[in-house]
Amino acid sequence: MRKLYLIFIFLIILPTVSFSQVKVVLEKPKVDKRIELLSIVFRLAGAFEYNMNNFKSYTDVIENHYAPYKHHRLITFTKKIRDENKIAFDAVMEMAIYLDDNLNLLKPYHRWGDENVATFVYLLKEFYKDTKSRQFFKKSKNIYAEASKRFLPIYNKIDTSWFMSFYGKPPKDNFLIVNALGNGGANYGISIELPKQNRKVYAVMGAWTTDDKGMVTFEMTDYFPTLIHEFAHSFVNELLDKNPSPFQDSGDRIFKFVEDKMKEIAYNDWHIMLNEALVRASVIKYMKDHLFSQQEIEKEIKEQKALGFYWIEDLVSELEKYDTERAYYPTLESYMPCLAEAYKVFAQKLPTNSQLSTQN
Repeated sequence: MRKLYLIFIFLIILPTVSFSQVKVVLEKPKVDKRIELLSIVFRLAGAFEYNMNNFKSYTDVIENHYAPYKHHRLITFTKKIRDENKIAFDAVMEMAIYLDDNLNLLKPYHRWGDENVATFVYLLKEFYKDTKSRQFFKKSKNIYAEASKRFLPIYNKIDTSWFMSFYGKPPKDNFLIVNALGNGGANYGISIELPKQNRKVYAVMGAWTTDDKGMVTFEMTDYFPTLIHEFAHSFVNELLDKNPSPFQDSGDRIFKFVEDKMKEIAYNDWHIMLNEALVRASVIKYMKDHLFSQQEIEKEIKEQKALGFYWIEDLVSELEKYDTERAYYPTLESYMPCLAEAYKVFAQKLPTNSQLSTQN
């Protein structure tokens, strides 16, 4: 009996041990010209989320080069489909990774509508040629190289095996960090899976701080939690997408309570809000698992509460509970029914106005 018990325990812990020992593919950070190009296109189309100028010495170069092309056929078309289909934020970056280096589709991309995508790709190739974008990217290569070099300390610190172990996903992902220098403070977690290839998980990192010479800088305290956040999106989003109905009542109730705060950060429904909450709780769990200081963890919690995620500590506690019961819940996906039940409690525990004023 004792021998059988030991075998049972060994089988339980084997997946975790295997994940932690797997060498996960993580390429060095770099600028991706596909992502940079689509960021530029939507900048010219007037998309507010692609018109931040934090890295001004670089965005000035963009404006100087591309200003004569603001009325190009592609830009006119982009404005049209953006307005009609609400194409914005991560939908732009996701489209970029569905293209190869020659701007051909790697696989169908349905999110924009097949006809819109076909026209956009055709006009994008025309735009690339007409705007002499090849010369632009060649001229900018030193900026790109220096920026990615400055990101290396953050790259060297991340533990990608944690994602596999914590979410219980098999180690079949390639992680990529993209320095999206024209994106300002906007960051995105996106992924693509192609036939007979590992899924590619992207953390598209903006550039929102610069030194006294105007060159982008990447402070560990600002950028590292954001990097964890964006990688987590590629594991978290699909969980709620598969079965949102158990979360709808509690999610809707919480969203109505924090709607003003959520809309300030472009989270316009309960579904997006819950995805973001789980990602942010995952960041704090990562920090705890990697022995960040209590001060750093408390700072992160305080920032999330200030954004309206008042239940973040309870959600982190729920993730810790999941992590202690992996014999029963080998993946976070298998734990989602428990999270749905927990959210019913979170919805009942929303702070009162007096508690909110105390927190602030």
